[in-house]
Amino acid sequence: MAMQATSAKGPQPAQGAKPPTLKNDTASAGVNVAPSANAASSANAAAAAGTPSSAIPNATQDSQRSKPRKLSYKEQRELDGLPDLIASLEDEQRQIQQVLADPEVYVKDAARATQLHQRDAEIEAALMHALERWEALSV
Repeated sequence: MAMQATSAKGPQPAQGAKPPTLKNDTASAGVNVAPSANAASSANAAAAAGTPSSAIPNATQDSQRSKPRKLSYKEQRELDGLPDLIASLEDEQRQIQQVLADPEVYVKDAARATQLHQRDAEIEAALMHALERWEALSV
């Protein structure tokens, strides 16, 4: 298609040139179809044709993958003890935080306040480890 010099509206077709038309399978009927309608009709045709059975995952394969692995004796004992460990750590942390919430502990015994802060950080790390371990063993 011959183009003339571009103007502010973009390139202009040469005089006498026909604009391009889009046609699909109904071209023999002389019907112009937009590209999105053509894409939609081909998608419907693919859906009507069905999908190959290999594209659909087998239900038994999925159930076999999702089965949890059997825990060893040691892991089962660890899993059984984790709720008690977590509860005791949370209780100790709650007591420490109650003491640290009192401003007098900082005035009267700053060294003790520092120790309590350190223990609170240790408990937080131990809690995170225990919770992560519980999650890993529970899968």
